[in-house]
Amino acid sequence: IGTDTSNEHNLTVHWTERHTHRDCALYTGRSESWCRDSATDLELFRSELSVEKSSVLQSELQSCTQLLELEPQNKWCLLTIILLMRALDPLGYEKETLAYFQTLKEVDSMRTSYYSDLCSKFMIENTILKMEYAEVRVFSLCEKNLSTLCHLDQLLLVTHINLSSNQLLGLPPQFAMLQCLEVLQADDNAIENLEGVYHLSKLEEVSLRNNNITQLSDLKILTTCPRLARLDLRGNPITQIANIQSQLAELLPSITELLL
Repeated sequence: IGTDTSNEHNLTVHWTERHTHRDCALYTGRSESWCRDSATDLELFRSELSVEKSSVLQSELQSCTQLLELEPQNKWCLLTIILLMRALDPLGYEKETLAYFQTLKEVDSMRTSYYSDLCSKFMIENTILKMEYAEVRVFSLCEKNLSTLCHLDQLLLVTHINLSSNQLLGLPPQFAMLQCLEVLQADDNAIENLEGVYHLSKLEEVSLRNNNITQLSDLKILTTCPRLARLDLRGNPITQIANIQSQLAELLPSITELLL
């Protein structure tokens, strides 16, 4: 079944053996179409809670909150409150969760990195939960205080991703899953490793302003991205290297706009 609205062809594909179907859109001039199931938070990151279980968890949350008033330095109480809030309503308790994580880092400074990574995981999950999978191809995680990236398998259809203003040291190997990615913005981090930007065949623009790219070898991975045409490296130590512009031109001949 198909309908044509301007240059968009809406299709419904049926699988008879599985007795299921999927809706997708094919645009004029394109030979491929992407679609995926919409997923609820229960299916993705939470177990379904009965009314009884929700009531018990809510009671436990209230008890822990009262205990915290008596023992404000109790790290186990703080972490339990965060996990109970995640189980009950991750989006509704987002602001409170961030505040408790900050307190937790101050109380238990020896495990700051662990708490930062766990908080990053939860913030990425929350951002994914807010997406409409069939519609959103632009994904923003800027200013989330992220120290790590996860759940990249949920972003396979994203064409634009913004990771600016976080605490990232690199882009992990799993980042290479984002085969639809066309634009990567990762300004204002501490990135020194681009390992994950590997064979991204549709990638056209990369912005890495104010990071920690120090040498030409750090950018060699970009040679595996044949469509890369724009690269912004302003504010990186590499810009201080003599003749860096000519060296980059030789390394990455596809680039037509280089900002140093």
